Amino acid sequence: MTITRAYWICTTPRTGGQLLGQLLRATGIAGRPEEYFRPDNEPLYQHLWQVTSYSDYLQRALIAGTTSNGIFGAKMEVGEMLTHFMQQLRGLPQFSEPRRSLHSLLTELFPNLKLLWLTRRNKVRQAASWWRAMQSNEWARSKGDSSIPELSLHYSFAAIDQLATESLLREAAWQEYFLQWQVTPLTLVYEDFIEDQAGTVRRIVDFLGIQDSYVLPAAAITLVKQADQVSEDWVQRYREEKQRSWTQRAW
Repeated sequence: MTITRAYWICTTPRTGGQLLGQLLRATGIAGRPEEYFRPDNEPLYQHLWQVTSYSDYLQRALIAGTTSNGIFGAKMEVGEMLTHFMQQLRGLPQFSEPRRSLHSLLTELFPNLKLLWLTRRNKVRQAASWWRAMQSNEWARSKGDSSIPELSLHYSFAAIDQLATESLLREAAWQEYFLQWQVTPLTLVYEDFIEDQAGTVRRIVDFLGIQDSYVLPAAAITLVKQADQVSEDWVQRYREEKQRSWTQRAW
């Protein structure tokens, strides 16, 4: 299978990357974006594909992420995931030249690579969702799944505050890469994407220059919203405590 065009979904945690990936896979013509290059996922894929070398692993990932029209898709997070992928690439003979830039390696590996940048306006809600997922280890929920008992979750101002800052730092890191690579990504905002999922898919298909027709089957979308009253209570409590901390500092 020959890749003619490729894209990454550039994400930070809790910005809707899993749902967006599922939507794009459902079209059948926009690649099959998954987190093929996440360190924690590699043992699972190695077992599934029965490979041991990273060269073979990479080839199988390229095949797995590509639809029959030659479109490849993958999800990538800045930080540990991207760093790990860079190190693995540099370990292969064809990519080991130290003077070559990362972007030159990527454009060789992923023809006509384009980037989708998935961001979220409300960093407090993003941080609260992130903290909740870290505790429950429930990073996505499918229709019919039971919710995590509230007793297993606890609010933490310090954790949410740190994760709100971390989301900003990771987005800044992505922007640095876009600048270094001299690329302009398609910016997708979580709050807008959630309200118009079909429209977002159409924007992506147009951005990638895909001419194939597709149907977006509703039954293929199994992920559901995880935020509930617990999440909302955390957001409001954090805002109140943050406001008090500002007031105390002002005095």
